[in-house]
Amino acid sequence: MVFLNPSILLGLLAASIPILIHLLNFRKLQKVEFSTLAFLKELQKSKIKKIKIKQWILLILRILIIVFLVLAFARPTLETVNVANSTSTAKSSSVFIIDNSFSMNYLGEDGSYFNKSKKIAKEIISAMEDGDELSFLITKDSIITTTNVENAIRVIDNLNTNFNSQLTQDKIESALTFLEEANNLNKEVFLFSDFQKSTFLNLDESDSLSDFKRSTNIKLYSFDMSANKVSNYSINDLILKNSILELNKPLTFEASIHNYSDEIVNNITASLFLNEERVAQQNVTLNPMDNKKIELQTSLGNNGLIEARVELEDDILISDNIFYLNFWVPEKIKILLLFDQMADIKYLEAALNSATTNGQFVIKKMQMKSSLNEQLEDYDVIFLVSREITNSKGILQYLNQGGKIVFIPPSNINSTNLSTLQNVIELPSFDKIITSGTIDNYTEFEYTNISHPIFLSLFENSRKGNIESPTILKYIKFRESVKTESIIKLMDGSVFLGEYNFGSGKVMFMNSTPVLEWNNLPIKGIFAPLVTRIILYLSSIQNQNTSFVVGENLSFNVNKLTFPLIDVEQPNGNDNINLQNYHQSNYLYKHTQTPGSYKFYNNKKIINFATVNVNPTESDLTKVDNSILLNYYNTIFTNNYFIFTSSDNFMDKISKARYGTELWKFLLVLAFLIALVEMFIARSAKKDLVSLN
Repeated sequence: MVFLNPSILLGLLAASIPILIHLLNFRKLQKVEFSTLAFLKELQKSKIKKIKIKQWILLILRILIIVFLVLAFARPTLETVNVANSTSTAKSSSVFIIDNSFSMNYLGEDGSYFNKSKKIAKEIISAMEDGDELSFLITKDSIITTTNVENAIRVIDNLNTNFNSQLTQDKIESALTFLEEANNLNKEVFLFSDFQKSTFLNLDESDSLSDFKRSTNIKLYSFDMSANKVSNYSINDLILKNSILELNKPLTFEASIHNYSDEIVNNITASLFLNEERVAQQNVTLNPMDNKKIELQTSLGNNGLIEARVELEDDILISDNIFYLNFWVPEKIKILLLFDQMADIKYLEAALNSATTNGQFVIKKMQMKSSLNEQLEDYDVIFLVSREITNSKGILQYLNQGGKIVFIPPSNINSTNLSTLQNVIELPSFDKIITSGTIDNYTEFEYTNISHPIFLSLFENSRKGNIESPTILKYIKFRESVKTESIIKLMDGSVFLGEYNFGSGKVMFMNSTPVLEWNNLPIKGIFAPLVTRIILYLSSIQNQNTSFVVGENLSFNVNKLTFPLIDVEQPNGNDNINLQNYHQSNYLYKHTQTPGSYKFYNNKKIINFATVNVNPTESDLTKVDNSILLNYYNTIFTNNYFIFTSSDNFMDKISKARYGTELWKFLLVLAFLIALVEMFIARSAKKDLVSLN
């Protein structure tokens, strides 16, 4: 026998109250001799003895009334005993964990795993009684509780699968924590899952099961809803291989497709969509447990936001057959030329103007000393042709927020200027400024990284590697470093064109000014295409989308917004954000529960975009190893667990395993009967005392 409310047993101390009252009321009779009443002595002794016996009986009965009342409230329960047709069966606290990740949508012979789980759960709940505590763990941090069977059935009916992925071990731990606070003796966890290896346990070789939360008085009923043999294929990744985005030029996407079954998959169709239009497709054959990368090619016909996705033809589990990717092709690229001397940018400006026949480049010139009040964030690329930075705070903020800068040394630069610039924009270290002096003493390109994005598709295949070098008369000897990527190097190993990351932004740099006193690059045919490709490269990489997983937060800067409302276009509807009382620079958007494209508008202008995709670990339906599962159950629940499949006779086993009968109602009835007896005896004892007096 166990007590469900053992703290109430302290009330047994109240059983001493009748004893104290009895002792206080006990009075010793005083002997008074009357000669005429001597013949009554024997009669008095007999009645007094009878009264004392009744008083002792009353004392015992009153003690028993208190004891039985206290025991009733302490809820004594007989374990493993089920009194037939009794309404005092032990109450239960049960937590239902129904795996609602999208892998539970897998269709078996008799329906999806998820629907079968709901059907069995409702059957178990229907056998319970009102008053049992029924809880449903929706996520590891969200639980719904009711004591009404009909309400519990409604909760089950309203459950749906979602695209979030949470470890089953975390949900079990949350259930154990919840049940530790429950008052009912019978504590149970009902687990329905497909027991995916990838989402059940997070256990590395260095981890120990001894670190997990344990329970000795909570039962687990584990239901394996999965089929013996499953098959699934999915698309796990999609990338845009182009680093430079140009209208009417080829686009190449690479999709990663995985076969998670033990059988070959023949000729499944992968289709590429751009802005809801199918633009390419390819058939794929996958060997068992094979992963294959395929390329899908099309051309870019529009600018603005491009919403891309790759779809696979339907299989048994369709939730992982789509992968989304968005990117931005700017209609206009805003360029700022910051300079000290106009002569240093005349060839650069001419090269830019020659490339703007389609009006894509919007160019603004400004002397460095006038840039203090300029909104640098409005520009996609800034050319810095100056020996000093008067607006260093603005330049640093621009770079840290993802800005792109091209540094070109001005013709009047010196070593002191370079050292100052190094401290601000972290230019690579240098040896000195080298001047050849004559046209016969010069240097040239020795190495060009043709595989860099700015050179891809720039030349015909036959001309790759044959870039005509300009004559370099004067240059800064920048050293190579781990931080810097060298794109073009001179014969002495110095970096002519390089790039490096700065905060969230990027800096590209040249070591020679494009003026004829320094080199003849401005009159070479490579100059204008090189400048154009640098701009397209820098403006493209800042607009390509990074994919998020369902449930991850989307962060974007709202510091420059003048209108306090943001309209959000979600895959399954619309949302809005009110920034009226928001005073931070970055906003975290948390409502990413559906895969697809997310677009954020401020005053009808798009300010941010993102794509959200399902967690690829959910696609792998490989089950957790049985020995690992049993070891986990033994560690957490000792031997207090039961494993079922959907076809087992689980109701009988559950009924036998549950605790038996609570005795509190019997004790209350017994206390009531004793109280009736006590009243009868007390009345009789009172009459005896009256007759004695």
